[in-house]
Amino acid sequence: DRKKTQGGEETIQVATSLSGMVSLSEEMAFRAADLSPLSYKRTMQVGPRSMGAELAFDGAKCSGKVTSMESGEPKDVSLDLVKGTILDASIEYAVSSLPLAVKTTYRFPAVDTQSGSLGNIDGEGLEEGEVKTPAGTFMTYKLKVKRSEGDSILYLGKDAPHFMVKQEVPSQQMIIELKSKSK
Repeated sequence: DRKKTQGGEETIQVATSLSGMVSLSEEMAFRAADLSPLSYKRTMQVGPRSMGAELAFDGAKCSGKVTSMESGEPKDVSLDLVKGTILDASIEYAVSSLPLAVKTTYRFPAVDTQSGSLGNIDGEGLEEGEVKTPAGTFMTYKLKVKRSEGDSILYLGKDAPHFMVKQEVPSQQMIIELKSKSK
């Protein structure tokens, strides 16, 4: 959802929710112009274990709290950000406007919303190919993404802006596919 802030700046706000064996509620907002983060909130429950994050961004600063699944204890976060920092949860948006190509690597400084630390997300264009999903058949770029919580494979529509057609997360034995697409 795109919205204007009080200063007239355009922002992107994303809300995600899942229910079932895993319950997830996630909200993030970032500037449309450069994808710099404005806010992030997540709660996740897997059986008896839970994790969460509530982060605020003010220019080159990030502050808030994260709660890991392992400890269950909240941890204070206070980070000095580098230019170009994104949220790890917004990588799909960050790559959507890039000139993607095979055998090309990408690096994004990112706030790890699970640990509350600053690190990098690395991507590599692997190949072009056709991918079939319930929404249809698409020509895509296959991009390997390396995050702190593990690798994933993104299949992004070949034409810019590159929308996500399919995502594979081998460590979680999860596949997400596009179900429908509006014109």
